[in-house]
Amino acid sequence: MAIFNRLLLAIDLSPDSDLLLSRVWKICSEQMERVHVVHVLRDDAVFPGDAVAMLDVDLRRLHDQAFIRLNTALVRNRFSVLPDQIYIKMGEPATEIKRLAHDLEADLVIVGSHNRKGGWMSLPGATTNCVLQGIESDVMAVRV
Repeated sequence: MAIFNRLLLAIDLSPDSDLLLSRVWKICSEQMERVHVVHVLRDDAVFPGDAVAMLDVDLRRLHDQAFIRLNTALVRNRFSVLPDQIYIKMGEPATEIKRLAHDLEADLVIVGSHNRKGGWMSLPGATTNCVLQGIESDVMAVRV
């Protein structure tokens, strides 16, 4: 992994996140200073249906809760990532992951892939597939 200077790890905080984190830690444990981590709060989860825009206080609370959950998962899986290298974004996950990868000039984006199994062929999940489309960085999809 020494050929990558900046890695962006995207975590969805699903039950499979610990599996992804443990696999990535085995690969990147010696290079934690190069790892940046992102979790994206989906717009449709924050503003369900016809809900009126939430107050800034409510948005801040959602952001803080996501940061705590993400940091807890990182610590539980032996990651030592600096707080300024942890990002909570809001929007469509693939779009926000690609935007942050571009802004950070990430060499490698690591995503968990919830594969859809279909007989003889396994396809990556929707978010993973969208991240792969038109991104400037290399992408590592880890099956979870």
